Amino acid sequence: MFRRSPKLSDDEFVERLRRGIGSFDRFRPWIILFWLGLAIGIAPALLWAWNGAMKIAALGNLGQPANAGVIGFGLIAGVGMGIAIGNFADRVVGQLLQAVWGYRTERLLVRYYDLAHGQERFEDGRAGEFE
Repeated sequence: MFRRSPKLSDDEFVERLRRGIGSFDRFRPWIILFWLGLAIGIAPALLWAWNGAMKIAALGNLGQPANAGVIGFGLIAGVGMGIAIGNFADRVVGQLLQAVWGYRTERLLVRYYDLAHGQERFEDGRAGEFE
């Protein structure tokens, strides 16, 4: 049912990490720009939704008994939209933080693996370089 990945040796695993971190570092400014754009785009959308809700609330005071039958639907729809918007905002902020300060453990793993196993890789004594 699930396809198992082949077992990797330590060298292969570290090389795969090294290539992944290197490609992440090349695209990092674009990733940060994308998630920052989404984070900035959330604020006007929330402001628009808030203003719309306030207009609806002001109109609701005019004919309250007529709207009483759909108040449950409005509550459920509002809670659902709030959860969706909150989840999206959490995802955007989390990905932005990951793009700015991410992959520290992987970088440390590569650096200390190189120090322990491959100091002859670099002539000037540096270790933990990413491709």
